[in-house]
Amino acid sequence: MSDTWWISARDLKPEQEAVVRIPGQGNFLVTGPPGCGKTNALMLRAQYLNKKNRKNYQIIVFTRALKEFLAACPNPSVPSTKLKTLSGWLMETINTFNGQVSVSDDFDTSRDENVATLEALLDQRDAGALIDTLLLDEVQDFSEREVNLFRRVSREIYAVGDPRQRIYKERGGLAAIRSFCQELPLTNHFRNGQAICKIADHVGGRWDNYVPMLPTSMYKESEMPSSCESARYDDLDAQIEAIKGAIPLQLDLNQAYAGC
Repeated sequence: MSDTWWISARDLKPEQEAVVRIPGQGNFLVTGPPGCGKTNALMLRAQYLNKKNRKNYQIIVFTRALKEFLAACPNPSVPSTKLKTLSGWLMETINTFNGQVSVSDDFDTSRDENVATLEALLDQRDAGALIDTLLLDEVQDFSEREVNLFRRVSREIYAVGDPRQRIYKERGGLAAIRSFCQELPLTNHFRNGQAICKIADHVGGRWDNYVPMLPTSMYKESEMPSSCESARYDDLDAQIEAIKGAIPLQLDLNQAYAGC
């Protein structure tokens, strides 16, 4: 593979290939731990749809940073125009119906107002499916209402997510997706070394239904041994500064993804 996060179709592991090339149509949810290849699978699924000439699809992500990250994916068969943030997609779709987008500066308020507006517009026009396939990344960050809206405007959904990686407050999106999608779990992961997995399992082992990470880690320790450091800080600001100082190491993809 290359020295980036991207894995081409020829480098997929069997369980990854199975979720990318699942035949036919339907609603699917790919789940798995950090570093198992969920986002990679999402982009390769888009490539698969292109090859099958099923090009009426959109990829929706939660943040602009994630959109820019995926836009850098070295996959020429997936045009960057297919990538939309949640906010961008809502506003664009509202505009196609000549609706009024929210003018609120508050993210949550704008988000909820735009969802309500689009719901009303669809009701008024008795609109059916607008898109053949919606591909949703980090679906755990969407709300139940947003998922229901996605389902309403698309003929099928292909989503990836993991409740352990949620960065926004719980709003029921993952539970909503699970209610109508076939779940396709990925078990092995490639980004988290043994030292990190041991810390994660020590903390997570206190939670109900926690799935240990160490037994399924495929990270190649011999190429880049993982490590964890314990430190104490006087306050949150000091902790944040220390984390910022460690970010350059994480941005070195050769190290952060050793053995993928």
